[in-house]
Amino acid sequence: MGRSSFTAVDIAGISLGVLVILAVIGSFAMITRGGLMSPGWRDALSGATWTGRAESGGSAGAEGTDSEQTVYGTFTTVEVTGVAGEIVFTFHDGSGVKVRSVKHAPTQRALDSLRTEIAKEGSRLVVGEKRDDPLNPGSISFYVSLPRETVDLSARTVSGRIQVQGLPAGVKQNLKSVSGRLETDGSGDLSAETVSGSIEFTFAGRDLGLKTISGGVHGTIDSLAPDGRVEADTVSGSVRLAAWEGLAARLNLHSVSGSVSCDFPLAGSMAKHNALEGTVGKGGASLEVGTTSGSIRIEKK
Repeated sequence: MGRSSFTAVDIAGISLGVLVILAVIGSFAMITRGGLMSPGWRDALSGATWTGRAESGGSAGAEGTDSEQTVYGTFTTVEVTGVAGEIVFTFHDGSGVKVRSVKHAPTQRALDSLRTEIAKEGSRLVVGEKRDDPLNPGSISFYVSLPRETVDLSARTVSGRIQVQGLPAGVKQNLKSVSGRLETDGSGDLSAETVSGSIEFTFAGRDLGLKTISGGVHGTIDSLAPDGRVEADTVSGSVRLAAWEGLAARLNLHSVSGSVSCDFPLAGSMAKHNALEGTVGKGGASLEVGTTSGSIRIEKK
């Protein structure tokens, strides 16, 4: 027998689906027009010192081109933006920022419509994707090797994966995507946001901010400053955080319909339906996790 009306769950599911679709379409259009870049980013790119098409060191063709350049200077901040290609950061002990760009497209014309643009702006280096045709089906993947004096990195993409490998201690990260997966194997302060992509991380710092709609959040907290703050929010994605045994924080875990659990003993704990509050150790830092239907689990490493 059919239902005569939609339930609240039906409405929430339909709304979530529409929201994800609109976010993907809107973000793609904005990035291709430079809309998700800051004004300084757009200005820097318009005066870029280097532009790559079929650059030296690469093999041109309808399937793809591969180019690499080392940009010298003292850069404490590096920003990279893309659309569908992946963005991967690694680190080296030498000087200069090594930028490898790999373009993929079904035709030579589509390849020629894609450009890598790099701009220096004081201690900031900006790497971006530029396309003559916003509907170009091609993509550029960026593989960026950074010197270890880098203290701040930022990456944005629509559907490409963002990955950070071998990060030195204390580097601040700001990672954003619509559907691309976000991964970092070590960070100082970290802000990671995605609509439907997952987030995986290892963290040791003061501020940790994590947001998704339907993507899961899985990570490790190696240390948290006494005045530090952890905030994680999802709609339907689950959150699982593993912390070192010396964690000292005030916990506030709450979900509308998902399960909530914590392996650490809590002082002054207050358990409600799908909610848990209390203090781990001596407290001090703040750890707050909220979901709508996703589960929440805080466990020991």
